[in-house]
Amino acid sequence: MLEIDVLASGSSGNCYMITDDRSAVFVDVGVNKKNLHCYQNKLQNKKVSLFLSHEHVDHIKGLKYFQSIFDGDIFCGFDTAKYLYKLGYDTDNIKIIEPDHLFDFNGWQVYPFRLSHDSADIFGFKFNFDNFLISFVTDTGEVSRNISEIITGSDILFLEANYEEEMLVNGKYPQHLKKRILSKKGHLSNKDAIKTLHEIYDSRLKKILFSHISEENNSYELMEKYCKYCEKTFKVEATYLRQKTHYSFKV
Repeated sequence: MLEIDVLASGSSGNCYMITDDRSAVFVDVGVNKKNLHCYQNKLQNKKVSLFLSHEHVDHIKGLKYFQSIFDGDIFCGFDTAKYLYKLGYDTDNIKIIEPDHLFDFNGWQVYPFRLSHDSADIFGFKFNFDNFLISFVTDTGEVSRNISEIITGSDILFLEANYEEEMLVNGKYPQHLKKRILSKKGHLSNKDAIKTLHEIYDSRLKKILFSHISEENNSYELMEKYCKYCEKTFKVEATYLRQKTHYSFKV
């Protein structure tokens, strides 16, 4: 059995954790000390690993505390590691991973792949736990055909739904920030997320988790409607992740 915990999802922080009977795998660590401390004892008998999607602060701000309480390896792209080194992070336990290569660990596998974002590196991840596939696609301005092919067949999909385009365009953000978010190196809109689901859906998909939702350029009321649409159209469970709200489930 797998347990999946969402410690945070959104512009204020991002951190996800997958645990089985032997391992604890974190994806990003953009949370504070308090969020991580409660897991120190819980995970003391598990092998802990951390995969960093990229170097933006909402994905790494808890890294130093993470390193102080866990001695597991940290995996990221070369440019992310170089950025962390320049900032003074301890890089002794950082391992460089390449996109489009399958990495085999003790009882599970991970396949990193390129996303499209204005960062030094940007990876999505597809994890395989005994043929149960969990994919993460957040912080990307587009979902290419290659990404779609990789995530097709996932059992669980964390998919960015950052903004509703009309809300962003007519909102208070300065023009340069709107342009960044709307670009192919920005974030994924609600409608592009739905379009992606139409492209990648197959009968294996069991649960969709809309992630990295903006509190300024999106609304939870809209996300409720998108979730109902997915449940009706694809006959799968769909939910959305609120910022600063813990969410967990077992599979």
